[in-house]
Amino acid sequence: MISILIAIMLLIIASWLLGPITTYAADKDATIAGEKSISASSSLPGIGILASWGKVTLTWNGRNYAYATMSTYAGTAYYLYAKVSGTDGLGSIPASTNYAYNSSSTTTGKIFSRTTDSPVTWKGYGEIQDTPTSGTQTASTSTTV
Repeated sequence: MISILIAIMLLIIASWLLGPITTYAADKDATIAGEKSISASSSLPGIGILASWGKVTLTWNGRNYAYATMSTYAGTAYYLYAKVSGTDGLGSIPASTNYAYNSSSTTTGKIFSRTTDSPVTWKGYGEIQDTPTSGTQTASTSTTV
């Protein structure tokens, strides 16, 4: 009982000496103003989601640009692949891809629409392989703005 009282007194003294402590959590999903995103969980083709290893996130800024990130839910994966593509009023927008080994995420470069006068469809695609001998899960998502 005395040890509990001593511990409480030490906490009170420490808080008095240190003053108020404010913590700030960084928003890991913070984006640039105007950006929006949508995610899709990975699954084994033809089987669906049994135990998803990760997700693909498509991020876009209106009709201006888009990029994709493939990431794990926890830890690292043996192989990650991300691809972003799109179509605008002038046709297909050249895609951007990226891959990583033994990583928790990989992000493509940005692709840019050639015109903002017509709707743009952005597509994000990703692959994840948990270990060198595991199967490959895929994920895809898209949006039209």
